[in-house]
Formats: sequence, C-alpha cells, structure tokens
Amino acid sequence: MFGSLLGTNPPFQGKDLSNMRGTSTFLLSLLGILGSAIALLHLLRGWQSKQFSKFILLICFALMAIQTARSAFRAAYINYDNAKELLVYAHATRDMKDSVEQIETISRRLYGDKSIRIAYDNDVRYPPYWWYMRDYPNKVDFNDKVTKSLQESPIIVVGSGNFSKSTPSCAMTTIATITNACGGPTKNSTVTGPSRKSLMT
Repeated sequence: MFGSLLGTNPPFQGKDLSNMRGTSTFLLSLLGILGSAIALLHLLRGWQSKQFSKFILLICFALMAIQTARSAFRAAYINYDNAKELLVYAHATRDMKDSVEQIETISRRLYGDKSIRIAYDNDVRYPPYWWYMRDYPNKVDFNDKVTKSLQESPIIVVGSGNFSKSTPSCAMTTIATITNACGGPTKNSTVTGPSRKSLMT
C-alpha cells in the first residue's frame, strides 16, 4: 500500500488505464490490510497482553531465522564462486579457481604430479595464491623483484604491476586472467606458462 502511495504511479490521479491500474493496486492493498487486521483481532480476542507479546516475539524470531537460512543458502550454494555475496569478507571470482585448475593440469601432464616450478609475485600472493600453492614444493615467491631467474619457472603468476617488467625477460604465453579478492578490475593478474598449446587440449 505504501509503495502505491509513494511510488511513481500513485492512486486517484486520473481515469486513464495507467492511473486506474495504480488506483486498483492501492485499493486492493488497502482491502487486504484491513481484512488481515480484522482477522488478526478476531483470532487474538481474549488474549492477554503477555501472551500477545510472546506471540509477536516468536514471529520476529521466526522471520529472522528464515532470513538467516536464506542468506546462508545463497552464500553457500548460489554465490559461492563469485564476488557478488556481501556476506563474505573477501570473496574471489571463479577466474582464480580456473587458473589454479589449469596450473594443476599443466603440472600433471608435464611431470605427473605437482612438482612444477611456479613463480608468483606480491600482487597475487593474496588473493590466496600462497594457500593454493601449498601443495607445490617448488613454488617461488619473488615478491616484486623480477630477474632472469624467472626463466627457470615454466609457470609465472604476476599482477598488473609486475607484468610489464616480467614479459621482456620471459617468453611466455598467457593462459588465464584472474581478478583480485574483491572481484574488481583494478588489479588484474595474469597466469603465464610455457608455449605448449597442446597441454590444454
């Protein structure tokens, strides 16, 4: 009802189709509220104020429980791999997981395990590459010091700040692009690896 009154099409503004629709929406909402109020007063007739207070409190807790369950379901099963869920403090997009899966695929096809040498910089250390790379014994965190020793790493993960410095010294092919923890476009990071197009086919 309040949405009809305060909206862009308030009631009782004219006789054309659009205004009549706004008027009918308001009247139906008003009738629904009045009917619900009458039915509630009839059901609560004879109740004591203490019982009524407990009933209202129970309704409030039930509504909060429903909202909590809905938010938990969305965070766990709908927005679990994107950056739209505000309930999570730091949420990465799916791009990061895709790049990690590609890194594992390359490592297993080249070495049969996760022993491939991976270098990453300070820009992608967090979002949590230090955690995703925990099972790779030959990982190298080169911070922001780009040297020719990077040529020893078949896979290099760099952020936008170090990408321009690393490309002249390494012959690499871009595999995937990931975003920062908030899913924003300001700190795009690029996973680069060996020029073996057959690895991903």
